[in-house]
Amino acid sequence: MMFKKKSLIIGLILLVVVGFIAINGIKNGSTRNSSPVQKYTSLSNLHNAVPFTFNIPEILVNETDLKYESIAGNMVKIWNDNYLFKAAPFVHEGADVGGNYEVYEFDETYDVSGDTNITLLRIRYNTSDDNIILTWKAGNIAYYLDINKREDIDNTLAVLNLTSENIVKKSVDEDTEGDIDNKINTFKLDIFNAEISIPEEIVSTIIEDADNEVVVLLIDGTMVLNISKQNNIDESTTKIELQGGYKLSYLKRNPFDSNTDSFKIYNKLIEHIEDIANSFVTL
Repeated sequence: MMFKKKSLIIGLILLVVVGFIAINGIKNGSTRNSSPVQKYTSLSNLHNAVPFTFNIPEILVNETDLKYESIAGNMVKIWNDNYLFKAAPFVHEGADVGGNYEVYEFDETYDVSGDTNITLLRIRYNTSDDNIILTWKAGNIAYYLDINKREDIDNTLAVLNLTSENIVKKSVDEDTEGDIDNKINTFKLDIFNAEISIPEEIVSTIIEDADNEVVVLLIDGTMVLNISKQNNIDESTTKIELQGGYKLSYLKRNPFDSNTDSFKIYNKLIEHIEDIANSFVTL
């Protein structure tokens, strides 16, 4: 499904993964599979493979032809032709676990109360399209569900065992809304005891791989940048020297299709790459 593109900044998702992640291409010297995506044959196998506990909506239980994946061991994805479901540890309210960059005609966020563990709910859709997007927070887990057939609000809420009595629309801070283009997020890189700052408009995932002593930045699941002390001899990447003997390596060429949002986000990354590199500081 395609939507009309507009300018919207979605929060950057930070996922700190302690342990194994396969890195190849950008990071030289690893013999592991370069893909962070692992496929599973059942929901129980997926549950057992990830280090966090998540629940799926009841509407998925009886669905057929479901596919199951984990991304870097710290995000799950379940989908078929009717639904796309994702879950990952909650980071902050502005982060979109679905990586959805679109602007919608209807986009409202609600505080949730009552007999439910859901505390925050966002609903999005375009009147000209059939689908509807739900994102919510339950406990310390963030969820995303794209339903390909939109129904009225009561039936939509029922998907999460909610009613209109459970939700209260959140107010928007107009003063901060206008400054969103200027926001910079600073992230602590624990494995290096360092910090790095990245513009919020660069929607990406940061992963710390303690085993390989490398930090990886992914856009739409594709590794485009890494930071480590290892020498990079890959001709497809460019290297920038950082403080403390660290090196930042990034892809020379945009790996995404030119008509995608990921293509635009990567170009933004390159536009700010020097500022990002200069922001890296060991503590």
